[in-house]
Amino acid sequence: MDSLMAKINESPLKQRWTSICKNKLLRFAVGELFGSYILLMGTQASGFGKYGIVAGGLSCFFTLSVLIEILAPVSNAQLNPAITPLFYLFRGQTLYQSLVSIAAQFIGGFMGVLTLNGFYTDKLIVFSNVEHSFKLAISEFIGSTLLGFVLMIATHRKKHIPFLVAGIITAGVFIIPSCMIVNPMITVMRMFMNVTFSINPLMVLYVCIAEFLGFFVGAILAEFVVVEGEKDLYSNIDEETPNTENKMKPIGELPDEPIELPNIEKAAIINDDTKTQVSNQIS
Repeated sequence: MDSLMAKINESPLKQRWTSICKNKLLRFAVGELFGSYILLMGTQASGFGKYGIVAGGLSCFFTLSVLIEILAPVSNAQLNPAITPLFYLFRGQTLYQSLVSIAAQFIGGFMGVLTLNGFYTDKLIVFSNVEHSFKLAISEFIGSTLLGFVLMIATHRKKHIPFLVAGIITAGVFIIPSCMIVNPMITVMRMFMNVTFSINPLMVLYVCIAEFLGFFVGAILAEFVVVEGEKDLYSNIDEETPNTENKMKPIGELPDEPIELPNIEKAAIINDDTKTQVSNQIS
C-alpha cells in the first residue's frame, strides 16, 4: 500500500495536479467564485422563504464567519467587489489577483441567483420591480463605512477577523434600514430576484455608488485614525513578547525534550560538604 501511494505521489498526473492547486490566480478565482456562490445563497435565501429578519441575521452571521475562516488563506475571503480595491490599495494584493477576484465574485453570485430562483420560483431569471426611496442608498453608505472601518482594523490586527466582520454585518441587519447589504455584488444580483428585498435597476446604481464610497471612507478613517497609530505599538509588542503559542502543551502531555531529573547522589555529596563547612565554622 505504501509503495502504491509513493508511485501515485510521484506520478506526473499528481505533480501536475499539485502545481495547478498551487497556482495563486487560480486559487483566487476558485475561492472567490465558490465563496460568493455560497455567500449569496446563505444570505439571500431567507427572503424567499419569508423567515423574517432574525433568520436573515443568523444566516448572515454563520455563513460569513465560516466562509471567512475557510477562504482567508485561499483568496483573502474578499467576497465583495468593494473590499477587493481596498485589499489592493492597503493590503498588498496584486492587480491581477484583484481583477480575477471581482470577475469570480460576480460569476459566483449569478450562479447563486440561478440556484435560488430555481429552488423557489418558476423562472431562473426575473427582474425586480420593487421601488425603494433614496434612504436605501444613504443607509448603505453608513453601513459600508462602518464595515470598511472594522474590516481594515481587523485585517491589520489579524485577530478575530471572522467574528468581527460577521458580527458587525449581523448587527447592521437589525439596525440599518437597508438590512446591511454592503456588497455591490449582492446589490446587483438583487436586481434579478423579485422578492421583498429586491432592488430595481436604477436604485442599484445609486446603492452601488454609495457602497463604494462608504468602504473607501471607512478604510481612510481606519488607516489614519487607528491603524497608522498602532503600527509602532504592535511592532514593539511583537519584539518584546516571545511567541509561546506553539510551545504550550495540553495538560498531561509530555514535552518534546526529556525531563532532566536531579542527580540524587551528587546532591547528597554537596549537602554533606555544606554540613561539614557549617560545623567547622561553628567550632
